[in-house]
Amino acid sequence: MHSLVDCGTGVSRVRASLWTQGGVEAGEASDGTVDAETAEARCAVRVLRPTLWAAGASYLYRLRLEALDADGAPIDSYEQRLGLRTVEASDDGLLLNGETVSMRGFGRHEDFPLVGRAEVGAVLVRDHACLRWVGANSYRTAHYPYSEVDLDLADEHGLLV
Repeated sequence: MHSLVDCGTGVSRVRASLWTQGGVEAGEASDGTVDAETAEARCAVRVLRPTLWAAGASYLYRLRLEALDADGAPIDSYEQRLGLRTVEASDDGLLLNGETVSMRGFGRHEDFPLVGRAEVGAVLVRDHACLRWVGANSYRTAHYPYSEVDLDLADEHGLLV
């Protein structure tokens, strides 16, 4: 897994680490040195025994990126949950982790009668639970970008978007 990090002033290196759901480090990481011209750093994590994210069977790792100064002291950090997977369109259809996946789902709008497009966490949780209840493994978004909260919840529940 590779990360490209846009760095600010005072950052000399970027350290990446990947953690399992159980809090165990999942791979061998290499620090990235900041390129003085572009202010970017590239770092990689070699995942030793990856558990792949799958529709209906999600597995989310926690990626941690740390910006370090010249002495190796942390300046800033960022964490993101993510699932490891490959997605490919082929003549056989959509391949998820190298296997054909049949998408079963609905078109979904991110609005609710009483509040419009305001984000209501309970409605998101209910919508995803209803999708799982009817056996759906995916949904199609409408005409606008969906919130990160909604997409993170789909990742957590193993739903393709």
